[in-house]
Amino acid sequence: MIIAPRIVAIASVAFCISLIPRLLLIYFSPLDLGGDWNTYARVVENILGGCGVSLSVPNSGACVPHFGGNGLPGYPFFIVVVRVLFGASPYWVLVAQSVLLALSVAWLSTVFLKIFSRLWLALLATVLFAASPTEIQWARHGMTETLTVAAIFWLLGELLLAIDTKRLRILPISAALILAMFLRLDSVLLALPIAVVGFWIYKPGTAIRRGAVIACLVAIPLGAWSVRNLAVGLPSVLPSDPTM
Repeated sequence: MIIAPRIVAIASVAFCISLIPRLLLIYFSPLDLGGDWNTYARVVENILGGCGVSLSVPNSGACVPHFGGNGLPGYPFFIVVVRVLFGASPYWVLVAQSVLLALSVAWLSTVFLKIFSRLWLALLATVLFAASPTEIQWARHGMTETLTVAAIFWLLGELLLAIDTKRLRILPISAALILAMFLRLDSVLLALPIAVVGFWIYKPGTAIRRGAVIACLVAIPLGAWSVRNLAVGLPSVLPSDPTM
């Protein structure tokens, strides 16, 4: 398949506009990982130490199972992967999540180009998403926001494509929602725009059927984690009261 030069160009520009200011912020700003980092770091140390998802003191031998830390354990698992691949420095986590966000912006830019047709309009929309000052500042924090925004941008691109093509792509939409929820539990609210778009482009019966398929796919990993929580003896499949 030959990729149009305009698509390559706008994706490359979008990637650079998104990534470069975040890398500069990470490099020149004092390291500020955020208040939740200590919780994530403890879960990560326990995972790497063979203790599993736990908030026990690392290397204490306690290994008391936990729901996931601050929420579902998507972010601790991401940190584990980064540490295994690149090393223990938290800077690698900040860089890796910024790269993934830049990739999501690049993907979104190609969707803008398809919808708007005009390159300048697609570039304008891309810049608004890639260089938002209120979002760029999260790059210097070891928190879930940067990766969650990347998942939201992925989902947004899918929903815009669905409106344009009059078809929901079930697998990528489900994957984006699963990723967002395992990073932040409040991402369950993203089910609402999915439902709105579904009823916008389909007749009610078709929208309900396709929505049910998405719900079932999303429920598989959530159900599997709930089974794990019951299997290790947690009193509830829900997170702690403060998280709720």
